[in-house]
Amino acid sequence: MKKFLRRIVLLVLGILLCYQHFCYADVVDLSISLLSLFICFIPIGIIALIIVLDSYFVLKREAKKGQESNEEMTKKINFYKKLIFIIIAILAIMINSCMNYFYEVYYPEIFLVSISALIILAIILRLREKKKIAYIIMIITIMMIGIITTYSHILKQEAEEEWKERVNAVSFMTDPEINIFNEQFTPYEGKEVKGRIVRALIKEVVSNNVGYTDDEAMQVPISGVVTLNKEDTQLPEQFDEIKWDKTYNVNMIYNKYGKIESIHIEENQ
Repeated sequence: MKKFLRRIVLLVLGILLCYQHFCYADVVDLSISLLSLFICFIPIGIIALIIVLDSYFVLKREAKKGQESNEEMTKKINFYKKLIFIIIAILAIMINSCMNYFYEVYYPEIFLVSISALIILAIILRLREKKKIAYIIMIITIMMIGIITTYSHILKQEAEEEWKERVNAVSFMTDPEINIFNEQFTPYEGKEVKGRIVRALIKEVVSNNVGYTDDEAMQVPISGVVTLNKEDTQLPEQFDEIKWDKTYNVNMIYNKYGKIESIHIEENQ
C-alpha cells in the first residue's frame, strides 16, 4: 500500500511541475484541461473523504467496544488515518491549483509551486510515520492557502472596482488614447485667450459631445462665462456674449486618469 500511495504522490507532483511544458497554443491547452479535471475531482475527493472518515470513526467505535484492540484493527485504523491525510493533501493541491487559475496574477505561480511542494513534503513525512511534523506542515499549508486566497480575492475585487471606476471616467480608452483625446482641447488653454479662440473651443466641445451622445464618459461640460452640460447638443445661449476683442482664462480640469473632465472659462478684467 505504501508503494501505491507513493506513486500517487509522485504522479500529482509530476503533473503540477511539468504540465506547462506540454502546453502548446497550436495543439491543446493542457492547463485548462488539467484545471477542468481538478474541478471535477474536488467534489469526488470530498465525497471520498466523507466516506473514509465515516469508516474511520466506525472502526474507532468498534475498537473502543473491545477490551483490547487487536493488531489487525490497529493496522486498519492507522491505514485510514493515513488515507484521510493523503486525501486532504490531494484536495489541498487541487484547490491550490484552482485558486492559481481563478485569481491569476493575484495568486502567482510562486505560490502554486511552493505550497504544492510543502504539501508533497507533508505527504512524504506522513508516509515515513513522522506524523507530528507532517500534521504541522499540512496545517500551516492549509492556513496559507486560506490567507492567500482571501488576500487574492480582496485584491481582485479592488482591481475590478478600479476598472469600473476607470470605465466610468474615461470609457475604454488607454493612456495614449486619453492623450489624443485631450489634444483636441489643450491648444485652446491659456490665461490670455482671445474671444475668437474661445468661440472655436466651444464649437469643438459641442462637436465632441454630439459625437459621443451614447458615452457620457467622453463628453465634456463647460462652466464659467458659458454653461454647457454634457447632454447639450447646441451652442449655449451665452455663446454670442463671447466678445472677439476680449481675452479669457481657459482652464482644463483633469480627472485622476489624466483625461479632461471639464473646462472652465472666465473673462479677464
